[in-house]
Amino acid sequence: MGFDIIGCRPSSEVGKYFCNDVWNWRPLAHYCYEIAPDITKHCREWHTNDGDGLDADQALALAARLDAEVRAGCTEQHARRHESVREMMPTKPCWLCGGTGTRKPPSGRGIAEASDALDFDSNGEIVIRGNLIDKNCPIGPGDMKTGVKCNACRGEGFTRPFAAHYPFTVENVRNFVAFLRECGGFQIG
Repeated sequence: MGFDIIGCRPSSEVGKYFCNDVWNWRPLAHYCYEIAPDITKHCREWHTNDGDGLDADQALALAARLDAEVRAGCTEQHARRHESVREMMPTKPCWLCGGTGTRKPPSGRGIAEASDALDFDSNGEIVIRGNLIDKNCPIGPGDMKTGVKCNACRGEGFTRPFAAHYPFTVENVRNFVAFLRECGGFQIG
């Protein structure tokens, strides 16, 4: 899933369109809230594709605030802290194979039923209730004896926490600033 940020009245090609996948957009949006809550409050739906956004004056004000942070070196410091936190996140036993590194045999349950087995713990981590296997999975019970690797952890038995997949870069902030200056306001679509 991605976030397509569409310029309302672009003054150049740069202001027509800004795109981030979900992994890059969420940290960028959170950084915007952190440094410019007075501006970002005018857009209530930063994490949906429902067309919310900022008008031209608000977009320019956000561009100025972000640019000031980049020039002062604050964005680089934020990026380093963000990356350090990501690197320090401990691995967890694989949610799919239970830490064995080997896929479980198919249960015959369909993926719709299997999705009912997903839940989240108090830390927002995915936990499994029951056996989560797609009935169309090519692995059969006999395959477990040959040690078919789990595709979620690549046979390692451990996975990175979900939050570790969200990068933050100064370059992405700079690209967003360039878009904001030229977009004439934007909508998130």
